[in-house]
Amino acid sequence: MAKNNPEHVSEFHDHSLTELLDKTTNDRAVQKYFQGYFYPTDQAALRAELKREIQFELGYDNWPSWLTVTEQLDYKTKKDKLLKQYDLFIEKRSNSSRMPIALYFKAILSEYSPDIRAFGEDEILHFYSDYPFERSKETWLALYRDFGSSPESIEARWRIARHWAGSRGIFDQADKLLVEAQTMAAEQLKLIREKQAPDESIFSLFQVPAKR
Repeated sequence: MAKNNPEHVSEFHDHSLTELLDKTTNDRAVQKYFQGYFYPTDQAALRAELKREIQFELGYDNWPSWLTVTEQLDYKTKKDKLLKQYDLFIEKRSNSSRMPIALYFKAILSEYSPDIRAFGEDEILHFYSDYPFERSKETWLALYRDFGSSPESIEARWRIARHWAGSRGIFDQADKLLVEAQTMAAEQLKLIREKQAPDESIFSLFQVPAKR
C-alpha cells in the first residue's frame, strides 16, 4: 500500500515545463500551426499566450491539444489508475486493517489539483491538496464513520469540518470535529514520542554484566 502513496508517485512531484515550452515555441512545424490560428508571431507574446492556454486547460485537468507531454507529465492517467486500484482494494478487502489508509489515499488523491498560479509564475507544474472538494466528501465521511479511531481519521475530521463550515455554515459541529482532531493528534504525538528511543548517553556504552 505504501507504494501507492500519492506523495511518493513521481507524476505528482514538481516538474518544470520551461524546457517543454522552449521546445514548443521553437519548433517550426508548431509555429506554422500557431500561425494558422492567428497566434502571436513574437516569441515572448507567443509564450505568454501558450502559458495562459495551459493554465486554462489545467483548470479542467487537461493539457492543450498542441502540447506533447511526456509520460511523467501525464498525471491524469496515473491519477485514474491509482483511483481504480484504491477502489478495487476497498471493494475486495473491506475487512483489511489497511482500509483506513486506502480511504485516506483515495480522498487525498481526489483533491490533488494543479497549482495554476504557481505555473504562471515559475512554469512549474505543482500539485496541492490543501482544500476539501465535493468530489472527495463521501470518502472522508466513510473514513470518519467507519474508522473513526484510526490516525487517518484525524485528517478526515479536519476536512469534513472545513467543508461543513465553509459550504454549509454548520459551525458548531465543525468546531466539535476540530476539537476531536486536535485531541487525537496530541495523543498520536505522545505515542510517537513514547516509542522513540531515549537519547543515548555515555553510560549506554557500558553493559550490565550477564549473570553467571
